[in-house]
Amino acid sequence: MRERLILVAPEGTSLKFRVSLAELAQVPMILPSAPNPIRSLVDAVLLPRRIGLQIVAEVGAVHSAIALVEHGVGCSILPQSALLMAQQAKRLPTALIGPPALWNRLVLAMPAARPLSRLQQATAALLRQMDFRQTY
Repeated sequence: MRERLILVAPEGTSLKFRVSLAELAQVPMILPSAPNPIRSLVDAVLLPRRIGLQIVAEVGAVHSAIALVEHGVGCSILPQSALLMAQQAKRLPTALIGPPALWNRLVLAMPAARPLSRLQQATAALLRQMDFRQTY
């Protein structure tokens, strides 16, 4: 599955529908600390373009980033699904990023060297039943 990463801003912030990669450098940013898949993706896209961010806080969890955005500390780059899961974040302004768009790729990986537990088997079966063909 692929899901788009979006810019999330504090309540009351006026955002355009889409922000360019260069515009990301103009706002205070809250990002996951490295090594983190989202941080690695953002760095991999911005560093070759020599776009530096104003990182005001590094966090270890998406919920921490959302909380800091809610308190007006800065903006963040998050998967759209993170906002769907966090009720309090649904009112925060968002904007698409790009071009190019930033996409997070999610995969279901299982160990080949050992049998799966019943919980792992049931979780994998549930995930396979879900309709992930639609990307956010």
